Amino acid sequence: MRTREEALEGKKLKLALFVLRMRSGFEAADSGILIWRAKPLLLLLFFGIPAFTILIVTRAFNLPFYVHFGNELVLRFLTCVLALWWLKPLFDRCALQVVSKLFFNRDSTIKELCFSLFKNGSRGLVGDLLWRRFSPVRGAALAMRILEKPTRKQYKERKKILVSGGLNFGIYLTIICVILEAVLAIGIYIFLYSVLMLTNTDFPSVFSDALLCNILLGFYFINYVLVETLYIAMSFALYINSRVITEGWDLEIIFRQLTKKNEAGRTHE
Repeated sequence: MRTREEALEGKKLKLALFVLRMRSGFEAADSGILIWRAKPLLLLLFFGIPAFTILIVTRAFNLPFYVHFGNELVLRFLTCVLALWWLKPLFDRCALQVVSKLFFNRDSTIKELCFSLFKNGSRGLVGDLLWRRFSPVRGAALAMRILEKPTRKQYKERKKILVSGGLNFGIYLTIICVILEAVLAIGIYIFLYSVLMLTNTDFPSVFSDALLCNILLGFYFINYVLVETLYIAMSFALYINSRVITEGWDLEIIFRQLTKKNEAGRTHE
């Protein structure tokens, strides 16, 4: 009987972006960068436009507690950051639709992406914003929940199966991306402060408080969009790798392709 490696030898399944095979957690996450690099502008726009809309709306609101607690602009800044952070699962759905479509078909149209998002965008959203919000494997679990559409009972069973295939590496991936986002944010703010200090420029003489708040929010938003889209792409790759390990999904797709080729050959005969 042929081993798995022999079956795949000379017949590796290459999809739109990379070869499907068993990978370690780090290698699987790294392959997600290839998905991100396929069409980064499209991915950033699908994630960034709704996130930017929420940012503008939150920034414009005059909430009652602004007047009663400390510096109003600081509270506005923190409110915007909290809103963007809490609503990540909502924006992640936009990124996931792009990532999943690009993985199988790099030529997917914007119309197809919008239709998929409209069809699947609200699935499990309440749970993702509440009791699943702090799940350390939320990115990889989101891919399984949105794309496979399991029932509540099936979801628990599927998660157990995929965890055995390395889905729990999503914990380390989450920690890495949180650290990356924090380091980039701190680095940007230190750079801005250092430039002003080296030029002997005082903050108040260059920026008004409102303008400074908007600039800091802009830097945070750019950092937020870049890191989170990368996180979703790597989480999706981790989900795919878990299916390859636990289900032999790569072999399954190869057999499907061979079947289609055989059927097409019979049709032409």
